[in-house]
Amino acid sequence: AEDYYHIAHFYHLSFVSGHNHWNYITSRFAKPDVEAAYFTAKFILPVGENQMVRVVYGYGPATVGPCVKSWDYYDVDDLIFRVVQPSSSNPTRLPTSLPTRHPTASPVNVPTKSPTATPTRHPTPFPTNSPTLPPTLPKSFAQYDPFVNAPRCPLFSASCDTGDELISGVGSQSEGGPEPNAPNTIDGCNDSSLSVFQRDESIERIRIKSMDGDIMTVGGEVEVELVVNTAMDTEDRSNADLLSTGILYYASDASDTEWNEMHIFHMEPGSGSKSVTARFILRRGSYNQVIRVVFGYTESRLEACPNGDFFQDVDDLVFAVEDDGFVFPTFSPTLSPTLSPSIRPSNLPSTQPSSSPSNPKTWAAFDSHYNSPRCVDVVTSCDTGDDLIAGVAAQEPNSSNTIDGCEDFSSPS
Repeated sequence: AEDYYHIAHFYHLSFVSGHNHWNYITSRFAKPDVEAAYFTAKFILPVGENQMVRVVYGYGPATVGPCVKSWDYYDVDDLIFRVVQPSSSNPTRLPTSLPTRHPTASPVNVPTKSPTATPTRHPTPFPTNSPTLPPTLPKSFAQYDPFVNAPRCPLFSASCDTGDELISGVGSQSEGGPEPNAPNTIDGCNDSSLSVFQRDESIERIRIKSMDGDIMTVGGEVEVELVVNTAMDTEDRSNADLLSTGILYYASDASDTEWNEMHIFHMEPGSGSKSVTARFILRRGSYNQVIRVVFGYTESRLEACPNGDFFQDVDDLVFAVEDDGFVFPTFSPTLSPTLSPSIRPSNLPSTQPSSSPSNPKTWAAFDSHYNSPRCVDVVTSCDTGDDLIAGVAAQEPNSSNTIDGCEDFSSPS
């Protein structure tokens, strides 16, 4: 039909995982002979943290669904963005189980408007010399979580600990018992099938804790303590004197792991049980973050998943991290410093603050977990830019750029 217009259909999802709940927004039309067309659409955002828009654009009829199956020429792309959630209109009837960790240090100088009807009969003449100390923050022992296939602390806490038994052992061999719930890794990475507990290397305990004693938070320093057993019998190895190697890895998102090497250590075989500590800064990522320990004998470099070569034990620990809005400093200094810095800074605020303060804007990046462009932070705008989804079908980077795999027309002209 030569009189068909080029049409852009706009759809919206208020919850990214709800693929079957698309909401149609509007459609925009352009004549076929127009070289480039610009479309805009406005709508009200509903409640939902991770939301998404989809645009279906091409040559076809005026009515179509969110995933085209009948057009001859079309392109389908998604964009995921975060939305600030409104405060609840239905407050809870019970007090919080996690009261503020920072109560006021100074009493107010205004008396209460509603004093008690009966004053205390025996007031003390002086205030106490030993006021109640702030409550101790919870310490959490991990439990095996079958949904992540690894030990996990699901609640915010000051520490997360596997304890002495949860990951004790290695692989599936006996002689002291196999490792419970082996392999205890979120991606199914296995221990060596050759390893025997109490003869070869094994990881016995993993503990992570905040250095300030507060809940583990983005931007906060943490310390990881490992307890490992060194190899006691290395006679059957090609290099019996080779040191055992351990590597601590960290990923800020347990659902989309990008392993970062945080610490390397070496142990001499036959030295028994040893403790190792390492510190690093928690980065912004997901509520569920994860550390991995790889420990064992190898004749080549240990990777995050050695695939059972030689004698190695691999264990993970998933823990909750609070994000209170911490912003990391930039890794690169500014390229355009001020030419005339102030000699003496003012101790007074500006009398003419900016009427239009700048707001953060974000360029989306491809998210392999959702298979779509995504803006991770809450910002005033989210933009794919000119290159991220440019093209169609095989010519489009990271095609199909849709969370449900809806594909473009496969043979564009």
